[in-house]
Amino acid sequence: MAASAGAGAVLFLCLLFPAISLSAGGPFISIASLVDSPRSSALGGAASALGCDPTLAWINPASVAGVPSSSLTMGGQRGFIGDVSWSTLGVFPLEGGGGFAAGFAWYDAGTVTLRPAGAPEKAVGVQKDLLGLVSAAGETAGIRAGFSAKLMNSTLLDEYSSIAAAFDAGLSMEIGGGISAGVLARNISGGIRFEKEDIPLASTVQGGLSGQWTGDPDRLGVYADAICDLERRKSGWGGGVEYCMSGAMSVRLGAGRRPEGSGMGFTMGLGFAGPSYRLDYATRLEASESAPQIIGLTLIL
Repeated sequence: MAASAGAGAVLFLCLLFPAISLSAGGPFISIASLVDSPRSSALGGAASALGCDPTLAWINPASVAGVPSSSLTMGGQRGFIGDVSWSTLGVFPLEGGGGFAAGFAWYDAGTVTLRPAGAPEKAVGVQKDLLGLVSAAGETAGIRAGFSAKLMNSTLLDEYSSIAAAFDAGLSMEIGGGISAGVLARNISGGIRFEKEDIPLASTVQGGLSGQWTGDPDRLGVYADAICDLERRKSGWGGGVEYCMSGAMSVRLGAGRRPEGSGMGFTMGLGFAGPSYRLDYATRLEASESAPQIIGLTLIL
């Protein structure tokens, strides 16, 4: 395949692989938007007002404000088409209630066999992404604010590579009575360019409310977000319920409808916590072996 066919190759992949784009001409789907937290995923994607949680730094930079100790989170997830990703994230407290995070994530959409005319068939990687992230956040008077900078390298068909930068911003505040509100912008960017083809990243803005009520030793949380896809100009929603028993085990149920119009979906997850670790798992409730799954292990340092 000649290099001049780069734009055509991108459009071809957009049609065949939802890991790259949900529709031809749509935003470029990459690790920048796919990497997630098991807790947020289990709660239907409601991440704008979840509060202090170091595992959420990939999607909400404000979540690292006020972290009490350093932590290292290692995660893995599998998508609908068997695509996989791995991530490592370190979060560190700063003086005055601030927090800092740095991490990297890797994504592999699998392989496809090409059969060019007059040439032997060849198996090539559909899409491989490498993402780096740095985040900083601060907290004052019950208000958390954070900012993330991300740099991504994406390679299609083992031949066409491009680099893109994106930014996230989050803001949340405690209203009172266990209620918090938040707003979150993800993947604000000028897009990514392959050969002569400019493709926007999947940029979203979401906002919502959370309610958390503690009855010693258990805790109940209810979360809900409205989500807007800036490129498609479509909206969706997500929300869930979390019940934490004695601070050691959490059960999470969620539901949502993504802005891309993929239909309503249901999610569930579990969390286990000890003095020096935290284990989280989430999956989408589908009657299929290919249902997306996410797992994360956090070590408290």
